[in-house]
Amino acid sequence: MSVNTESISLNKFISRSGLCSRRAADRLIEEGRIKVNGQIALKGKRVSFQDEVQLDDQPVSITEDFDYILFNKPPGITCTTDPKDPSNILKLIDYPSRIFPVGLVEKFSEGLVILTSNGEFVNQYIEFNKNLENEYVVTLSSSVRTDFLTKISRGLKTDHHEFEKCSVERLGKCIFKIKLHEIINRQVPIMCQFLGYKVVQLRKIRIDKITLRGLDIGKWRKLTHEEIKDLKTKLS
Repeated sequence: MSVNTESISLNKFISRSGLCSRRAADRLIEEGRIKVNGQIALKGKRVSFQDEVQLDDQPVSITEDFDYILFNKPPGITCTTDPKDPSNILKLIDYPSRIFPVGLVEKFSEGLVILTSNGEFVNQYIEFNKNLENEYVVTLSSSVRTDFLTKISRGLKTDHHEFEKCSVERLGKCIFKIKLHEIINRQVPIMCQFLGYKVVQLRKIRIDKITLRGLDIGKWRKLTHEEIKDLKTKLS
């Protein structure tokens, strides 16, 4: 039997184990919590699949059997794995194995959230998420004006951000739909506030081909094989 002697960066090894993202793995290494073959590891170290990797003296191993979860998030739930946060998304889902949320999701927002046990998938999402279209339904505190939709669709430049062109559609007196490829933290509220509007509800209803159809708020389901395959193709 041949032995796999491939070497990869330590942070990638930890990420592929499903423990956390590469960025979080770097923090664990810097904190001295990772050992390789019994020795405290340094950032940048490379390891092979024959090396013994440990976090807090517990073994870390790579698996290909990852979980991918679609969750219909209620407002007020924090997309964090911090057990000290009483509104922790993991407490609400109560999934039997370690998973963590993918992408930026504000606490006040609701709707579609993807969670996974695959740390490498999180890295791919961060790097290539502009390949995916995200669709939101936004409710404002006042009536949606035509010039407001026009300005957002053409792209906005604020003091701190420059937002790309996007597709918008009025759905009601105070409601509109927006489709984005570029996502930064609090992007929709920032754009609306810049134009004099306040967001009172922000609901994500789609990411690429994945929708919340048939999934009640506060409930979750596993992504299908085809959904996972499609996401991975576009995040590569």
